[in-house]
Amino acid sequence: MGTKRESMKIVPPGKKKCVWMEAGVVSYKLCDNNYDCPTCVYDQGMQLKVAKEKEKAAVATVAVTPDKFTESWVERMMKLPASQRKCRYMITGEVGRKICPNVYECGNCSFDQMMQARIESEVLPVHAAKEVERV
Repeated sequence: MGTKRESMKIVPPGKKKCVWMEAGVVSYKLCDNNYDCPTCVYDQGMQLKVAKEKEKAAVATVAVTPDKFTESWVERMMKLPASQRKCRYMITGEVGRKICPNVYECGNCSFDQMMQARIESEVLPVHAAKEVERV
């Protein structure tokens, strides 16, 4: 009975995998910030954790254990063949097929800017006011 039981990693309907999960750095994490990584507390914490582990590895005299976070999600994604480096809009499902052309630097990406402009300009539905009968 000494074997470790692996639980199923099911993504509930309507939810999306975090980029850290998509890249395989963490086994399970859902995105709760609409893929706005620069403002995500989890992403900031993970980036800090990776930086600390890299710093330890740089001064360590022993090999770093594989369970340590020594790569960011971007570094892990950049190890994939170019044809598998999904754009964040492909990850979110907003576009069917788009490969990241900009090393996941979305703030400097013309496609990201175009998508953001489109999203911001979408008209939100207006709910008609319910008429109330006066007595």
